[in-house]
Amino acid sequence: MVIEMNGHSISDEFIDLCYKTAETSLASGEVPVGCIFVQFSSDHPNGHVLVTGHNRTNVTRNATRHAEMECIDKIVAKFGSQMNKLHEIMAETTVLLTLEPCLMCVRALRYLRPKQVLFGARNDRFGGNESVYNVSTNELISDPKLMCYQLLSAKKSIDLLQRFYKQTNESAPKPHRKRLKTSADDSEL
Repeated sequence: MVIEMNGHSISDEFIDLCYKTAETSLASGEVPVGCIFVQFSSDHPNGHVLVTGHNRTNVTRNATRHAEMECIDKIVAKFGSQMNKLHEIMAETTVLLTLEPCLMCVRALRYLRPKQVLFGARNDRFGGNESVYNVSTNELISDPKLMCYQLLSAKKSIDLLQRFYKQTNESAPKPHRKRLKTSADDSEL
């Protein structure tokens, strides 16, 4: 499947890499979300991958280490000292994600100003592009609107998530069962 967007072809190669990155996340015990930044420029009219990232929240024990934030850190490390250059590169960049970005990640991406974001499944719990709240085009935010489109395979994304939730997550907090209060507990007071 090739996706045509804004005069550029998002090839199977890029889409497959995005899902392979999510598979890497799954294999390491993380929620399987993959992200890649693909730049389309006069030097690279067919696109080239700038950075890839996947969730690392469990291994880092840091809830902010989403796939998008991993990519953002890598791109900022490359070009962050040249903010004008960074915005120029991001204006030529398409972000591919297996899952709709959360509220935090949509806001961070909107600040960076990529050309567009293409994602797979909707994120009904934390989605920042209409599923929960629309951070991508909210008029109260002064940065330019972030164009997000659900064009990747939702089925593939959901299949990855279902595989993850069938596994045991060793890093998950241990559930605390509440002890039922009995009449004997009241008599002790």
